[in-house]
Amino acid sequence: MSHNFISATYNTIKKMAMYKMADGTVYIRQGGTLPWRTQNPCNVRPNGRKERQYLQPLRLAVAVTASGKFGMYGCEKDGWETEKKLLRSDLYRNCTISEMAKIHSPEKDGNDPIKYAKDILAESGVSPLLTFGNMDDATLETVMRAIKKEEGYYNLKETRVEKWVYTTNITVTDGVRPVLGFPLKVIAGTRKYDCETDKYGRLAPIVHTTEGMDIEVKAANLDGEYETIYSAQAEKESKNIILKRCLVQYKAHTLAYNSESPHKKVSLSQ
Repeated sequence: MSHNFISATYNTIKKMAMYKMADGTVYIRQGGTLPWRTQNPCNVRPNGRKERQYLQPLRLAVAVTASGKFGMYGCEKDGWETEKKLLRSDLYRNCTISEMAKIHSPEKDGNDPIKYAKDILAESGVSPLLTFGNMDDATLETVMRAIKKEEGYYNLKETRVEKWVYTTNITVTDGVRPVLGFPLKVIAGTRKYDCETDKYGRLAPIVHTTEGMDIEVKAANLDGEYETIYSAQAEKESKNIILKRCLVQYKAHTLAYNSESPHKKVSLSQ
């Protein structure tokens, strides 16, 4: 499955994973369990090893949780492939499932590696003497599915929440460079607030809390009176707008993104 996420963040308190796309759209996973939220089915942890076999190029970010650090991925396929690569590495090549469990689910982290291995052996039906280096691809996939289940991926399904947050993202420039610290007034639905552009000339994203809500951005003219320089209605898609400032006149330009969504998009009500 294709994906177009460019970054990810994790909120430990809310147990919420947020994935951002280039157009400013944010995909949220909340509830469920950690491997589901992070799209990391087998709970692969980041490591500091520099050898090629241990690198995790598909990892999008790292989630810092109460249980430690875990990788975040743009899609579950990437998390799955990272686990497969790790189990084929020298770290596990000569390990049986019981030996793997001591590394993958160590006792020092509050785990029970003996039970972990026992459950995986029972679920997969693999010989307890078989090492990962001697597993064919089909057997390895069977073991990985058992690990996924043991890591709790399927637990708490009834609490899973997925949603998309669409935004309007505005940048102010003078035609050559960004305009920083520029004061503006924003009206977003029933919310009104004052704000300034950052060092890149950007406003904080305007969240589309309801479809069809009015969005209006105002700037002061030479007389100090605020005039509307951009207005639109929120849609079920994100927009990136560049406002070109020419003295006190503004021209709006829409940046187009044509990125395929990795999940079916649903409407959001906050």
